[in-house]
Amino acid sequence: MTIYRASIMKKVTLAIYLILALTANTSYAKLNIVTSIKPLYSLVAMVVGDNAQVHLLMDGSQSPHNYSMQPSGMKKISDADLIFYISDNLESFLPKILNNVKDEARIYELIDAQGLTLLKTRDEDGKREYENQNEESHAHNGYDPHVWLSPSNAVVIINFIKNKMVEADSQNADNYNFNAQDAIERINNLGEQIKDNLLPYKNVNFIVFHDAFGYFENYANISFAGAIIPPSGGSIGAKRLKNIERVIAEKNIKCIFYEPQFPESAIKAISQNNKINVSLLDPLGSNVKADKDSYITILNNIELSVRSCLSHD
Repeated sequence: MTIYRASIMKKVTLAIYLILALTANTSYAKLNIVTSIKPLYSLVAMVVGDNAQVHLLMDGSQSPHNYSMQPSGMKKISDADLIFYISDNLESFLPKILNNVKDEARIYELIDAQGLTLLKTRDEDGKREYENQNEESHAHNGYDPHVWLSPSNAVVIINFIKNKMVEADSQNADNYNFNAQDAIERINNLGEQIKDNLLPYKNVNFIVFHDAFGYFENYANISFAGAIIPPSGGSIGAKRLKNIERVIAEKNIKCIFYEPQFPESAIKAISQNNKINVSLLDPLGSNVKADKDSYITILNNIELSVRSCLSHD
């Protein structure tokens, strides 16, 4: 009887071991997620936590408009289960590449997320309309793609990512829902901080090198007066510089903002001629560590830079 019981116990122990081993192997098979730019990487990482592997394509200071894909990036895309990017108009290097990914990959263009506030691109005079996207559309040529720079839009993106993760990995749905709620609370708190800190400067005019900050300006209610690069993205000629000089004089410009993705030569010439402040704004977080806190850090850095430059006489 003792030998029989021992044999039974061994079989039960072996069965338990096999179940635990199978469970461990299943939990280890995490989804591979690819993201294009660092702010989006951070938003995805906030939602997935430790339940998936998140990979970043662009970790440097190169603009997504003219990024050159590396072999390591191609490997990440070929192995991806889910791919998140902002817009065909922003990551213009991606659409052709994504046509060749494996059939199982779920590819999501975030500008299609329902509930985003989309800003139309500005004309030569800096005028545009903005509207809520209420129906699915793939014609975004007339819209500014820098949607993540509004905390309100970031909350929409968080919910979009959460829903797609729950669809792809329902066994971890509770984790995704919990992480998303925590991320939304952090982003909402950040948004209120930005509004409060920049409220004293809402009527202080500034210009930017590249018109990439409309969503941040609109959210924080601060006063954009123009961009050095024309909306068409053409060269900065004498006529354009003369127009900028006129805007600086007429609107009492206090500050010019530039980005690390673009050359500073035109900025330096204009600022020296007019004796106005120059400050860095980086919508991609080129020098920020890629992790789940990157988004918060990037927007904090933008708010600090805006406040510092506009408050300096």
